[in-house]
Amino acid sequence: MERTLMASSIKGVVDTLGAIFEVAVDDQVVGRNPVKAESVKPPAPARKKVVPWTLGQVAAMAAALGELYGPMVFLGAGCAHRQGELFGVAVEDIDFLGRMVHVYSQVRLIGGRLVSSPPKRGKTRTVPLPESLGLRLSAHIAHHPPVAVTLPWVEKGKPGATW
Repeated sequence: MERTLMASSIKGVVDTLGAIFEVAVDDQVVGRNPVKAESVKPPAPARKKVVPWTLGQVAAMAAALGELYGPMVFLGAGCAHRQGELFGVAVEDIDFLGRMVHVYSQVRLIGGRLVSSPPKRGKTRTVPLPESLGLRLSAHIAHHPPVAVTLPWVEKGKPGATW
């Protein structure tokens, strides 16, 4: 597998196979889970150093997305939002005076429909809002007033919930 798949993909295959064997052990189809053998060790994923975009790269991507969606690129770069978290930002989550952004939710696609859910691993957080980004966002909001959007909330323990 190492010739055709990356280490992270191999780990996913081994994890899935291990889960299948666990069910087979529980159902008494097999006596033990061979994936749990000490000789089975998937390769460790390579740790790649994160290389942040330059301001020029951020500006170019924002320009490519246009006036309406471009500011999302600056928010992602300036406050380290993940894609789903960018789609889940509400005006109420931005504290312009305190220069903070609260990450309370994300938008996900589950079963072909958009839903709101907590951020990855359920970890809400508050991040600093750089002054230049706050000015850019407030100008964008003044020019393009937000609209209310209500999505169903994924409930813990229900299909599609991962926290």
